[in-house]
Amino acid sequence: MDCFRCGRRGNYDRVAVERSSGEILGSLCPDCEDGIFSRGSGPSTPSMAVCLLCGGDSDVLFPRWDAVVEDDDGAVEHEYTVSLDTPASCLACAVWTAGDSSERSGDRAATD
Repeated sequence: MDCFRCGRRGNYDRVAVERSSGEILGSLCPDCEDGIFSRGSGPSTPSMAVCLLCGGDSDVLFPRWDAVVEDDDGAVEHEYTVSLDTPASCLACAVWTAGDSSERSGDRAATD
């Protein structure tokens, strides 16, 4: 699965989920995860309702994913758990703050 912020492929710890629909938007690579969580100026305790960067309403949730399960038919399901303290971000902050790493090739924020 590709990173939601920079588009790189790899092993990830968190998945990016659209709050309103539950659609999986991608994942977070370690660099982008550090970029989001190290810049937080919002509430000290993460909340699924509040952007951890600006304190506004959240659009994207970043739960840790538990597993990727493939059934007998080859269908893949991503398992993750969302709770009240799941970190979240508004869409603008999730994409805009990727500018810290805009020198990296393939960085979506640098080209959007």
